[in-house]
Amino acid sequence: MASIRKLNNKWQVQIRRKGHQSFTKSFSYKKDAHIWARTKERELDNGGVTVDRINLKAISLADLLIKYQDTVITKKRSRRVETYLINAFIKHKFASLNLSAVSPRSLF
Repeated sequence: MASIRKLNNKWQVQIRRKGHQSFTKSFSYKKDAHIWARTKERELDNGGVTVDRINLKAISLADLLIKYQDTVITKKRSRRVETYLINAFIKHKFASLNLSAVSPRSLF
């Protein structure tokens, strides 16, 4: 949880999480401090990865599955079975969807 306090006519945000470095930043407006705090906490919740909707429009689910197949599955003992499953998913119509369009509702 971020702590926001007024310090010398500025708003200071401090975020501390176990296992992560602490973040501190000062703002002129309290609203900007809240926005930055929510954004930074969201990044920490996502493992430091920010979700950029523009980049998600350029990648299809099939592209992501192929990348997973080439990088992760090759190191697993169950690679033959998983390769078979990934190839079956790639043939399905929802594999052509962009990642920005993928949701639980879009799969059915």
